[in-house]
Amino acid sequence: HHGMRIAFLTDFDLSKARPYLLDNRKLNAPTRGVQLRRTAVLSEVELHGVEWGTIIMGFEEPQAPGWLRLCSNGFYLPLALEGHEILLPRDNLAVQNRPGPDAGSGPAAGNSFT
Repeated sequence: HHGMRIAFLTDFDLSKARPYLLDNRKLNAPTRGVQLRRTAVLSEVELHGVEWGTIIMGFEEPQAPGWLRLCSNGFYLPLALEGHEILLPRDNLAVQNRPGPDAGSGPAAGNSFT
């Protein structure tokens, strides 16, 4: 079924793709990261998640404001949770340093995803 997913990606406008950092510093969630959503709806939860501190490639779609669509699989992540930004654009990756430990989860973080 992997080939089907690749074909499904051909309608993407990859020219708009940018790197984003999944950042937990504002939200301070006690989780390992954020679960992917199949569509731009919070309840449409996918099994997989993205861990805090990860840089992902994605793009925003006009028909799904407030959401980032991932280039890798076509799933969605919310740009903010509970009013806190969790996806920060990282346009100049070469210039910026890798996020420090504070961008990710601390040792007290749980194994669940938000």
